[in-house]
Amino acid sequence: MVIFEFKIAFKNLKKHLLRTILSISGITIGITTIIIILSIGGAIEGLVLGQLDNLGSDNLFVEVKVPTGKNETKNAMAIAQGVTITTLKSEDTDEVETLPNVDFAYSATTGQGVLTYRSEEKKVMYWASTPEIPAINGFKIENGRFFTDEEDKGIARVVVLGYNAAEELFGREDPIGKSVKLDKLSFKVIGVAEERGIEMFTNVDDNIHIPLKTAQKLLLGTDHILFMGIRMKDEKLLNETVANIQSVIRKRHQINDPDKDDFAVRTLEESAEILGTVTFGIQALLLVIGAISLIV
Repeated sequence: MVIFEFKIAFKNLKKHLLRTILSISGITIGITTIIIILSIGGAIEGLVLGQLDNLGSDNLFVEVKVPTGKNETKNAMAIAQGVTITTLKSEDTDEVETLPNVDFAYSATTGQGVLTYRSEEKKVMYWASTPEIPAINGFKIENGRFFTDEEDKGIARVVVLGYNAAEELFGREDPIGKSVKLDKLSFKVIGVAEERGIEMFTNVDDNIHIPLKTAQKLLLGTDHILFMGIRMKDEKLLNETVANIQSVIRKRHQINDPDKDDFAVRTLEESAEILGTVTFGIQALLLVIGAISLIV
């Protein structure tokens, strides 16, 4: 009986050969797509978590936050819609640095511009920070040096190029000491960073670094920052340090209700959870697309 039914099924498949081929192809493509998506999702998550581990468990980060309580989704949507928080300042970082378990910290913001050398130009993201950023973020200088605290306070027009930025603008020419333009302002190249590749979905070798006050006064026309990085002396005192940072900034910002915080203190564990949620969402979306192709 089973053999008879199999013969009938095979006969029908053979009779409608084109439909059979299309059906088998669709199923194969759908299953293959789902397998590839799962593999890519797992690889991306592993890569991101590995990069977070490289930053070190003794680092903390403070970033601006729209006062939405604990609703991270609303916070992300508000920032994506262009809501700007201007209350986080370098003075907050200075105050945080006085805490007993804080070794040192940096203040930073970001911007975009066009970097030009002679006839070559490149769109770049610039990281504007105080000089402590390499020690916390872990990047190293391949050629030249990083800028100093005196150059930051003096609004010096100096720049450290990412590896790709230096390659694309200068080729084999030594960029140290040369003058480049960021938008309409001239900057002296004082360093080139080591090659690092993709980090947090961004090719950091395309970025450049300039002093924070230079960016604030000459490029952005602002006095606030977007985030700060903090190196702890003893990572075992994590919870106590986070509480102290929150207390200091709330006092400076005159905040009595934690649900009205205009900042967030991020540990590496929290950052990993947030990125895990993002990668899971992307993976789920791709799986739905793969499932639709399988159904079709």
